[in-house]
Amino acid sequence: MNRQEKRTAREMLRQGFTLIEILVVVAIIGMLGAVAVPAYMNYLADARIATTRSLIGNVDVAVKSYNMKHGKYPESLDVLTQEQSDGSEPLLEGEPVDPWGNELKYERPSKGRPRITSFGPDGEEGTEDDITNYDTKGKK
Repeated sequence: MNRQEKRTAREMLRQGFTLIEILVVVAIIGMLGAVAVPAYMNYLADARIATTRSLIGNVDVAVKSYNMKHGKYPESLDVLTQEQSDGSEPLLEGEPVDPWGNELKYERPSKGRPRITSFGPDGEEGTEDDITNYDTKGKK
């Protein structure tokens, strides 16, 4: 076996990765995933909350528009999704549903403006994750 053949044999043995190298790469990918997945899930949760705030704001504007046009607040949100009595387009497209698939709650008090509420991620009324147009956290 000459020198050229020995070098070729050595190079052939060294062509692949060692088990240690593969394990190091897998460990690095695992650590990146352990950091990235929770951050992404938090981002999605924040995006759903922001989308709900925007939806509630749009519904609030539609309710105020109805009030300006008819001199009273609507009895329910269904009125806003139907063609108006003067033949104009509906003020809302379809039923307002939050990103968790729950319909918004509409309460029309005897005085003051109506309250529009999403029950948030847990879907339960009266918990601290509820989102409303009366939001006291200053995040409207």
